[in-house]
Amino acid sequence: MPWHAWGCMAIAFAIPVSKKIVPGFIVLLGIYVVVYFLRRKRFHKPNFKTPLLLLGALFILHVFGLLRSEHVQAGINEIGIKLSLLAFPLIAWLMPPLNVRQTKNILLSFVYGCLIFIPIAVGYGIFRSFQHDNFSWLSYEKLGIYFHPTYAATYQAMAFFILMREAVFQNFIFNKMKVHYLFCGVMLVFISMLASKAGLIAAIISIMMIAWLFFKKKNRIAPALVVAITSISVLFISTWIAPETSMRVEAAISDFEDDAEESPITQNNNSPKPVSPSDSLAQSVAFAKSSTQLRLVTWSASKEILIEHPLGSGTGDTKYDLIQKYEERGESYAAQKKLNAHNQFLQYGAELGWIGLSILSAIVVILLHRGFKPRNVVLLNFTLLCAMNFLFESFLEVQAGIVFFCFWIMVFSIQKKTKFEVS
Repeated sequence: MPWHAWGCMAIAFAIPVSKKIVPGFIVLLGIYVVVYFLRRKRFHKPNFKTPLLLLGALFILHVFGLLRSEHVQAGINEIGIKLSLLAFPLIAWLMPPLNVRQTKNILLSFVYGCLIFIPIAVGYGIFRSFQHDNFSWLSYEKLGIYFHPTYAATYQAMAFFILMREAVFQNFIFNKMKVHYLFCGVMLVFISMLASKAGLIAAIISIMMIAWLFFKKKNRIAPALVVAITSISVLFISTWIAPETSMRVEAAISDFEDDAEESPITQNNNSPKPVSPSDSLAQSVAFAKSSTQLRLVTWSASKEILIEHPLGSGTGDTKYDLIQKYEERGESYAAQKKLNAHNQFLQYGAELGWIGLSILSAIVVILLHRGFKPRNVVLLNFTLLCAMNFLFESFLEVQAGIVFFCFWIMVFSIQKKTKFEVS
């Protein structure tokens, strides 16, 4: 196994385990491919280079956005987070392509990282639960330790898909079918425990895709139904059992019902007015319980910034512009928490303007097209999970999201035509 493949495997394994060690592996891989390039003195043209070029274009937009920023230090810090937009495309041009075996090993390294994180998170949660006599450590943000639950759940959903896809072709971990499916079930239960609504949607996306693969492979509806019903049953039963998860799902349903009746919390957002301390406290408590309605506030404010700044507010300025919008609308909780757009498309629209919004949308569309046309189901699953998260989270504003996004685009861009492409 060549060193560049080992480097990719190390990054894939580390992404779901600990974000602190990921940058070190990226640096080591970067050093290796630079040395490799200096010795061979030639570039390796990626098989799928358009998304890589667009990632680089986003990074350039961030740099230009810094030139007009009113908060330069914040902009510099943000560019530091966004270095993956530049680093992985450069590595892709310097690194030899990945063959079938190497690509599979990288995917399985990611799966093993996800599986190892589960006992770490649950074990730490149990320890802290007994220490504090509070079992909330076994759910949501506390269970994710240093990962937001949405990111941890997305990793698990993709790993579940990879494992189940191996099962379609009778490839099982340790050559043990029962152990293989047990791991898949554990992943679904862990996603439920994380209590992320976006994570539950991610799991359902992976389940539906796997059911389709079973139908396509077996050419019978029965295996697909068994897989879909069993997986969804595990997911929903564990969701119902987990108090935090069931409460968040019920709250989301209630929010949509309230929104249809024009809930007082959101109906005055268009006309700023003074808010008394008691009203502000009540609103803060309501928002603290309602992440769904909070998103309506952040989305509206982000769209307003995009309209006011067609070229973007500038790198590092968006956070402050959003806080100003929240304060103008009397949304004290959103202002205090300094909430971002909670939508990656709107986040880039507010910060980088229509150009940034268009580039990110183009990347998603191109990846989807690539996933459907050659039917590379792993790429398709990855893209659908990311696109779904972009609708509900500013997914690329932290390392846990942007490294995940850029790394897998690099891997899918430099792989040779493999058996992961299903005809």
